[in-house]
Amino acid sequence: MERCIYGMILILTGIFHVQAQKPEYRLNDTLYVWEMHGVTMIDDPQSPGQVKNRYYYGSPARVVDINPGTRPVSMEVNEGYELPGHWVRVIINRDTGFVFDGFLGAFPPFDLRSDAQGIELVQKNYSGSAHVSKAVRSSTPQEGLADGESQEMHFDNGIQWDLKKVKPCLVEKYTIPTNRYSEAYQFMMAVYSNYFDQDANFMAEPEFLRQNGNKTEFILRGNGGNQQIAVYKSGNAYLINAFTCTDE
Repeated sequence: MERCIYGMILILTGIFHVQAQKPEYRLNDTLYVWEMHGVTMIDDPQSPGQVKNRYYYGSPARVVDINPGTRPVSMEVNEGYELPGHWVRVIINRDTGFVFDGFLGAFPPFDLRSDAQGIELVQKNYSGSAHVSKAVRSSTPQEGLADGESQEMHFDNGIQWDLKKVKPCLVEKYTIPTNRYSEAYQFMMAVYSNYFDQDANFMAEPEFLRQNGNKTEFILRGNGGNQQIAVYKSGNAYLINAFTCTDE
C-alpha cells in the first residue's frame, strides 16, 4: 500500500475518527519528527499548499508557539484514515514555520540504523528491564511461550510491553504514557512496519481497517499471517494491542 505523503489537508469542521486532544507540549519543548515520510513546513496555516521545506524522521523541533492547540487540522496519513491534530509553530534546523503536530512526538525517535522490528527495535533504543513467567526458558521475545505464559518489559521512559500466549494466539500489548493519540499512532507505525529493516525490499506497514467504538483498528499483512492491531485510550495512557493467531 502506498501511503499518501502529503495527505489531504482538511480544516477541522466536524467529527473525525479520533478527536484532536489539547496538546501536552508547551512553549520551548523539544519534539521529534516521527513520521517516516517526513513532515512539511509552511509559513501560513491559511495557505497550507505553499510548502516551505521538508524534514525527515528524527529531526528535533523546538516549539515556539505561544498558543498551541488553537489551529486544528486533519491529514490523511493512512489510506482512508485521517489523523487529527493541530498546526504548531516550531524551529527545525534554524527554519521557523508551522508543521502538523500529528507527525511529532515527545519520545526520542529510534535510530535509523537499528535494523530491527517490533519489541527488538524498542529494546535496541530504550533502556529498561524484563520479566518472564516461570518456566519460560527463552528470554527472546515471542519465543518459548507455552499457553498462559507471558513476558513483560518496562522501559525507563514509561513505556510498558507484555506478551501472552493465549492459544492459538499471541497477544501483544504496549502501554504508551501519553494523552496524545497521534504519539501512540506514530509509535505503532514505527514498531509494526519494516522501516528499520536494512534488507527490506518492499514496504510493510499497518493499514487502516476500521473504527470500532473507541478503538482504531489496523491490519498488518504478511506471509506468515495477518496481525490485527488496535489503538485506544485507557486512563492517562494509550494501549496498542496486537493479535497474531494460527489455525492450530
